Amino acid sequence: MALCLQVGGAALAQPAVSPVLLGLIRQTVESHPSVRMESAFVRAAKEEVSAADWQRFPTLAAQTSSNTSRPSTQLSLEQPLWTGGRLDAQRDMARAQEALQQAQKSEVQYQLALRVVDSWVAMVQADERILETTRTINQLDRYKALMRRRVEAQVSPQIEFTLLEWRTFQARVDMQQTRTARSLARNRLRQLVGSEPVSETAWDAEQPLDALASSASDTRHALGQGIDDAIERHPSVRKARERARVVQYQADVQRAALGPEVYLKAQYRAGGAVVPGERSVFVGVRFQPGAGLSSLALSRAASERAQGQAFAAETAQRELNELMRTDLENMNSAQMRVDALTTAVESSVQVLGSNERLFVAGKRSWQEVLNTVREGSDNRLSLVDARAAVLAGAYRLQVVRGELDWQQSTP
Repeated sequence: MALCLQVGGAALAQPAVSPVLLGLIRQTVESHPSVRMESAFVRAAKEEVSAADWQRFPTLAAQTSSNTSRPSTQLSLEQPLWTGGRLDAQRDMARAQEALQQAQKSEVQYQLALRVVDSWVAMVQADERILETTRTINQLDRYKALMRRRVEAQVSPQIEFTLLEWRTFQARVDMQQTRTARSLARNRLRQLVGSEPVSETAWDAEQPLDALASSASDTRHALGQGIDDAIERHPSVRKARERARVVQYQADVQRAALGPEVYLKAQYRAGGAVVPGERSVFVGVRFQPGAGLSSLALSRAASERAQGQAFAAETAQRELNELMRTDLENMNSAQMRVDALTTAVESSVQVLGSNERLFVAGKRSWQEVLNTVREGSDNRLSLVDARAAVLAGAYRLQVVRGELDWQQSTP
């Protein structure tokens, strides 16, 4: 009961992905050209499975020749009786190839989903940075009115107004860079999704970044549980294992070719120099080992490749383990920065208010006031970046763990 409660609690703790982002991911993994290509390969693999099953049925052959004055016709029907496991190996190899293509398709979908997450979070991050930079510019604009009156009254020198204009110019440059970053992220999304948004705000987040990041942060411990099980289910690991199975079955086919094959054959020949309508039914043995020891060498080569593919599966496991734990550590580190920066932002507001009053009293310089404004702006922008890192880490981990709704139905 305790285990069930623990597992149930971990499941309930999973952060809900933004419906907007989830819709973008679903549209991408269903309609992207690379997914359509992999879907075609999956259908081809299914046909290969069907072709392998048909190998157990009789083979019909027809031949007509006119080497003599009378043309001859020969019909034959051959049924394999014993192939030394070749047909079974070919069927198993075809099914493993189908599973390999399914895993390859899922892996492409996972990779596309991660790219959508990164682009969408980058766009949300840019939106929040634009809001914070706009707040700084509005504050500097209010200072302009104050400083203009002080300069006209000759209370402050002209250089202080010039310094204020320079700080405003810097903030506007930051704003333009952020708008460019947002445009690039939106363009990446547009290319991934393959369509235009229905409106300018159709792809925007439903909640502010701080709310999304707070929800994601509450679940970081749950996301760190069951990593090994998530790795076992990941399509990259499944693909490596299925490829190892394909190569192993290729080795089985090569070994089966070293032995004889028994078959039943029925023939009907008419015309030519033979008696019209001659019929025959017989059991035959066919042995085609190839040139020299080539078949044996090919069998050994296939076995070595199968062993190498087994190491490829272990490599994929280690890479995924590193990826997931890196995302988890980055998420935890970003949350620590969020906690520290939240306090720093609150402190900078208090320090700015104090410096403004001290400036009016002549106990602080104008540059100290502007430096406090800049420090507060930097803290708020850093807080936005840290929250975006928390959100991106949580969403990336959910994708890699295969916990989104569309991943539950992926074979």
